Amino acid sequence: MPSPYVPSAPPAAPSPAAGRELVAAAIAAARARGESLPRTPRKARRVHHPFGLEALYFSRLRATVRRLFGSMEQWLEANYPSLLAEVQGRRDAAARFDDLDRQLSRFEEIVRRRWGRLSPDLVRQAQDIARRVNLENIRVFDEQNRHVLGVSVEAAEPWLADEEAIFAHENAALIQDIGATAVRRVAALVTDCVRKGTSTSDLRKAVQGELGIAERRAALIAVDQVGKFNGRLTQRRQQAIGITHYRWRGVLDQRERPAHVAREGAKFAWEDPPSDGNPGEPIRCRCVAEPVMDQFADLLAPVPVLRARASASQERG
Repeated sequence: MPSPYVPSAPPAAPSPAAGRELVAAAIAAARARGESLPRTPRKARRVHHPFGLEALYFSRLRATVRRLFGSMEQWLEANYPSLLAEVQGRRDAAARFDDLDRQLSRFEEIVRRRWGRLSPDLVRQAQDIARRVNLENIRVFDEQNRHVLGVSVEAAEPWLADEEAIFAHENAALIQDIGATAVRRVAALVTDCVRKGTSTSDLRKAVQGELGIAERRAALIAVDQVGKFNGRLTQRRQQAIGITHYRWRGVLDQRERPAHVAREGAKFAWEDPPSDGNPGEPIRCRCVAEPVMDQFADLLAPVPVLRARASASQERG
């Protein structure tokens, strides 16, 4: 199993004031180029959980899990009939199950070795998904800023490499655990089938049931991890440009938990989230954070208005 990834340094807390300066600079630069800007922040566009990337990730995880089960089924097809006959043919019960333990230990060793060879590929797959989620998150973030403020706002992202590496290592470990658990469960299943004298065809059906369990675990990892990673990127990017609050937006389908449906459209501070976390943090959460950018209204006000406000302020002073 991959060792835990440790970031090079703890993330620095973003400064709303510094983020506001980035927005102000982007607006000033757009004005200097003669670009037309909205007079006030427009209503944010609705964004959604990256379902396409979740589906892509699941399809890859499912293919990997099926490769593992293919290895197990191949070994069992070749060895289970003789194993069953050998165990049933022994009169000494102790010797009978000693033979079974030795055979299953060999089975587990062979399958785990084959599964272990996939570890580098698991990391590469997770890295590719992290890259794709990041690119989609950047696209949505930039489109939202252009729509609401009329400009792109760029901030340095020294944290991105660590976030992607953490995602890749944590996901590789989660997938490795699917394999390790599946091997243990199938070995226990074979023991039980030998004791009962189960036929090879019935064993095959039982192993397919275990495959279904492993695939459901892969589906959970895909939706949960993509949602969490997308949510972290959204939080990082919004806070980097001074956005302190968001509106909770969900999928609003039959699978969404009632507590999240009740939050639809509610306003939250990034630093004061609901009890189970910001969008994407709760397990299997597909909700997203719609940015609240009202605090930038004064930066978009036409220049004559800004000058009038400044003059009035000086007179009051």
